[in-house]
Amino acid sequence: MQASGLRGKIVMSAAAVVICTSAMIALAAALFYVSQQVTTLQSRSTAVARSLTVQLERITNLGISIEDILGFDEQCAEAVLSYPGMSYAQIVKIDGTILFDSRREYANRKIASSDLLAVLIQGEITPQHPIDGDYVVLEPVRNASGSRIASVIVAFPHSLVQKGLLRMLVTGGTVGAIMGALGLLVLYAFLRRQVIKPVTALLRTVAHVREHPGDYSVRVPLPQQEDEIGLLVSGFNQLLDEMEERERELIQARDASDQANRLKSNFLAAMSHDLRTPMHAILSMNELLRNTALTEKQQRYSLNVHKAGQWLLGIINDILAFAKIESGKLELMNAEFDLRQLIVDTITLQEDFAHSKKLSLSWSVAEEIPARLIGDGPRLMQMLTNLISNAIKFTEQGSVHLDVMPSHQHINFSVTDTGIGIDPAKLSLLFEPFVQVASADAQRRSGTGLGLSIVKQLAEAMGGEVGVDSALQNGATFWFTARLRPAPPRPTPEETGSATHPPAA
Repeated sequence: MQASGLRGKIVMSAAAVVICTSAMIALAAALFYVSQQVTTLQSRSTAVARSLTVQLERITNLGISIEDILGFDEQCAEAVLSYPGMSYAQIVKIDGTILFDSRREYANRKIASSDLLAVLIQGEITPQHPIDGDYVVLEPVRNASGSRIASVIVAFPHSLVQKGLLRMLVTGGTVGAIMGALGLLVLYAFLRRQVIKPVTALLRTVAHVREHPGDYSVRVPLPQQEDEIGLLVSGFNQLLDEMEERERELIQARDASDQANRLKSNFLAAMSHDLRTPMHAILSMNELLRNTALTEKQQRYSLNVHKAGQWLLGIINDILAFAKIESGKLELMNAEFDLRQLIVDTITLQEDFAHSKKLSLSWSVAEEIPARLIGDGPRLMQMLTNLISNAIKFTEQGSVHLDVMPSHQHINFSVTDTGIGIDPAKLSLLFEPFVQVASADAQRRSGTGLGLSIVKQLAEAMGGEVGVDSALQNGATFWFTARLRPAPPRPTPEETGSATHPPAA
């Protein structure tokens, strides 16, 4: 479409130039022809008028009055016939009386044209404009004393000039059209070779690059001429060379980055797995130790070991989950679970932490949310645990509340705290891995900065999204959505045909 548009514009422009040029040449030729035709006919008419004037002056010089001359009408008629195309020749007195006329019926009449009478009074005329449809030439007839006694008028028709002009226009128009068509073809052939063809090839290459992102192997054929079009094509090909090389470098960098990420994820997964096994052993042995007879000081030490071990196990679990997500090995479960029981279990695990900081920990679930859902319950519990533990960690007084509400085809989970809040300028960094931006004293707060990143990736894997609303010293609300399906209703004992019977005696 673009090539056709360019070709059409070039052809129309060339045609307009050729047509305008031909029209101007034809107009100039027509004007020149009219001028030459009038000049030629004027010369002929002037020659006839002077010939008749000479004959009349010779007769009057013999003493014969001009009114007494007989048979001069034939002389006028012969003069007109000798030059085809003339209208008439007549001898007219100064008062406008026609003495002799090549048209016998006009003899002894008065000239009716006021314009011609004005010319007679003036005694001369230059035939630049027709009078009553004729171009007129006037020659004065003088007596022996030099006084004007009459005038010889010779006329040729304006229609003769028009007919010649029409023939000229038809002939010139035909020849001009033929020459214009030939010129247009030559011009189009030249433009097609020098402009349209290379530009069309350039447009095809641009379309190919647009339709096949990343494929920069195609090139525009270089035109033979070294003009602006050639420089444009050469520059575009050079640009494609650079883009192809850059694309190749980007692919290599991407492959290297992917390989590094895979190695990192595999290393983190292996390390986390290898660390988690002995950590479970440490925690188990410490739990056995706490069940023995210990002094109060030993009990305190054992409790600290238990807390530190649980904290370290949480970090190891976060790293292992992050490694699985990064390596693409995360597979979500699709099983039935009790949402409210899951929330109770999650809250119970965090109660000691919240009570140790004298915080109120509460939750609520909208009534319209079904009791049992289908999804990945353990991952959902992990997400809620991360958000609630973060909220408790960064809240010194007040409360932490979990709210579960329906949201279109998703379920919305939000955790609201009355903690230190977050600078709005840093909210965009919250869900990046290994990033903590909650406060300036974050260094004294435990954590790897993976919890929110894991929540974000798990929420997206569940068909939802994450977000946060917060301001400094005004607490924060972290939320995520997940697509969870209601579980089908369980059959009643009557529907299954089973019944409960007391045991036999």
